[in-house]
Amino acid sequence: MITLAGYEDILTTIYKLGYPYLNSDAPTYKDIKSALQSHNGLMNEKIIYRNELEPDILESDDDSLVNRKRAGLLLEEFDLIEENGRHQTNQFDGKNRVQMALQYIKSNDSQLADIFQMVVDTILLTRDVTIPGSASAANALGMIWIQPAESWTDMDVVESLVHEMVHILTYLDEQCYGHYTNSVKINDEITWVPSAIRSEKRPVHMVVHSIIVAVEILSLRKRLGIKDEDIKIHGSTSILLNRTKLSITALRENPESWNLLTTRMQELITTSEEYLLTLLYSEYQNVYLSK
Repeated sequence: MITLAGYEDILTTIYKLGYPYLNSDAPTYKDIKSALQSHNGLMNEKIIYRNELEPDILESDDDSLVNRKRAGLLLEEFDLIEENGRHQTNQFDGKNRVQMALQYIKSNDSQLADIFQMVVDTILLTRDVTIPGSASAANALGMIWIQPAESWTDMDVVESLVHEMVHILTYLDEQCYGHYTNSVKINDEITWVPSAIRSEKRPVHMVVHSIIVAVEILSLRKRLGIKDEDIKIHGSTSILLNRTKLSITALRENPESWNLLTTRMQELITTSEEYLLTLLYSEYQNVYLSK
């Protein structure tokens, strides 16, 4: 979303959603985040938000009773079941991997770090969910679940955190501007098209999320010089770029799908398409100049 909407536009969206809960004419970042959390809390009163600016890394096996309760609620919201001691060893320090990823973002992309800090409240870290991965949810905005596999690279952890942050930003953008003209028809299989991430046919709302996430991952790699050998889970840059192009084309060519998108979402998809063209042109130049 930072690549597509811009840093200032995202801050404006956050401010608009939190505005009814602000008590200051000159709010700090912490005030705005707290106001956004009040807004998010309306979606799900069971979620426990912290009044802190820095995101919290919450380990599901934390000894604190309060934190165990918080973790249990999030496991329930993400529909996750832990099988204690099943496959992750105690020697695997997932928390350190996540901390390193957050520090990498802070050190290399200040705007991305600012936005992440504003919209992410808690990162739930597990060890023993059946399949490692990451997730976010519309009914638990500001919360991210992650369980890195031991085989993940450091950049995989970075990309996974950014991936979930982009989902959160897209949900917030939808709440502010609206993304779909008919919330019932988005589940109609006649509107399904291939996802940019999974490359399989999925409902329209999942597809547009996949396109926006893919573009942000591609942009992150471009900005920070992340190479194919540094990553695994999202696939090579060329594969991800081609899947995203195909997904956008399929979305545009199916009127049943395209007409379900509001002007706001159509603009985001058009901007995605334009960004992919700049990437392709850049790659063409690199190949041409290297000859």
